[in-house]
Parts: sequence; structure tokens; C-alpha cells
Amino acid sequence: SGSGSGSSAAAAASKRVPRKQTPPPKTAVEDLKELIREGGVGALYRGIEPAIIGTVASQAVYYYFYSTLRTLYIKRARENPGALSSLGIASVAGSINVFLTIPIWTVVTRMQASRSNQRSRGAGAGKAPEGETGGGASGAGGSGGG
Repeated sequence: SGSGSGSSAAAAASKRVPRKQTPPPKTAVEDLKELIREGGVGALYRGIEPAIIGTVASQAVYYYFYSTLRTLYIKRARENPGALSSLGIASVAGSINVFLTIPIWTVVTRMQASRSNQRSRGAGAGKAPEGETGGGASGAGGSGGG
């Protein structure tokens, strides 16, 4: 009695429509060329303002904690840190940096996604996309900056 259901499942599987083959994924160079073709060279720099804000904040946090930890090390050990100690100090400073700047990077990502969505909606509705420099600044205050 069990063999009847097994053979019907096998028959159904053999009658399935074959899947369409998906094209191979694009290479980075192909994506780059398409981006430039669709939006010009300025398209390569969309979202640069929030990325710069995030990078500056991240570097400031890292440098502050690296400097502070290095100074503490020198005060205690009464010598400059060696290679291994420097690596440890840098690792701790980097970890603190990541922990403290995750919220900033979340906002940066949202701002970039919001700008991308605004451009997509604008272009899709028959409107010209906002200018690469002027549109970016006005987009920051609207959805992601507050």
C-alpha cells in the first residue's frame, strides 16, 4: 500500500516544468559600467555625504580610544608598547569603535537607502532625478537626518 504513493510522487516529480536558468551574476566591472551608463560618473558617489559623516565619526572614536589606551599603557609600563601590545590596544580601540558607531552606520545606511528610493520613485514617475550634489543635501534633512 505504501509503494503506490511513492511511485505517484516520483511520476509527479518527473512531470515538473524545468526551472528557467538564471543568467550568471554580473561582475563588479559590469555593474560599474552599467551604473555609469545609467547615472553618469556622479552615480558612483551617491550617498557620499552620510558615508563621510560616518567615517569621520568612526575615525574620531577609534583615534580617541587608541590614544587614550596607548597613553595608559605607557604610564603603567613606562615604555612604548611593542608590536603585540600595539595590536592589543588597536583591537580594543577598534572594538569600542564598532560598538559606539553602530548606531551611526545604521543611520548612514538608512539615509543612503532613502535617497536611493527617492531617486527610484522620482525617475519611475517620469520626473528627472534630483541633481547629484544638490539633491543629496536636501534628502539628508528629510527622512534620515532627524
